[in-house]
This record gives sequence, structure tokens and C-alpha cells, in this order.
Amino acid sequence: MALLSQKEAVYIAIEKVLQATGKAINPDVAVTLEKKERDQVVSAVVLMFKHNKIELSDSSKTKYMTSDQELIKYAKSLVTNWMGRDKRLNGENGVANDRFASVINELHYIKNKLSEPNEIKVMDDIISEYIDISLIPSTVLEGM
Repeated sequence: MALLSQKEAVYIAIEKVLQATGKAINPDVAVTLEKKERDQVVSAVVLMFKHNKIELSDSSKTKYMTSDQELIKYAKSLVTNWMGRDKRLNGENGVANDRFASVINELHYIKNKLSEPNEIKVMDDIISEYIDISLIPSTVLEGM
């Protein structure tokens, strides 16, 4: 069996995690993951690396496969990277979705880390003050 590309491995991991929670990837809307879902995706990617299912250069193997901490850090960066670059995950509406989907994903990630109602209100205030919602394509907003 051929090894998966890193892009394909991240897509499969996201698809499986969303399926497990009763969700599906909508190609017209940027995927957003809750913290728990993101952690599950990262864990799945780490396991695929450990079971030698994903392409990885020899120099990267030396750098990332010798430490669980380094491998987890690398997997997190892969997930973030491909969520922004893979058109199947960020909507297929071109550059606008690329730009806004990553911002929306980060804002959701930050908001999910907040627990106090006043912290959440502050985040909502920041979003409304600094982000002009009218500039965000409606397909991205549907994912919010």
C-alpha cells in the first residue's frame, strides 16, 4: 500500500473525526474544529505517522520521529497548514475563503478555550470591533 501524502492524511483524519461526531465536510464551507476535535485529529495524524502510513522524508523522520513531543508539534502544524490550504477543507471559493477561513478557525479556537462568560463577551466584542463581517463570504459565515 502506498503511503499517504500529508495533505491526504490530514483530510482523512478530519473527515473521520467529524463523522464520529455526526458531522460532515461541506466543500462550500470552511471546516471549523472545536478544541477536542482538533486534538483528536492531531492524535490520529500522530498515530498514522507512528504506523508509517504517511510520507515523511528521512531528514524529517530524524527530526520528528525521535520524540513524541516533536511529532505532536509537527502534527499540529500540519493540521493548521492543511486546514488553510486544502480547498476541500476551507471551501472552494478561492482566495477570500483562504484568508478568512484561517481567521475564523483561530477565533473559534481561542473562543473555545475561554470559560468565563465575561471572557467570551470580550472575545465577541473584539470580533465585532475588528472584523468587518460584510467582507467575509457568506459561505465562510455559514461555518460559524
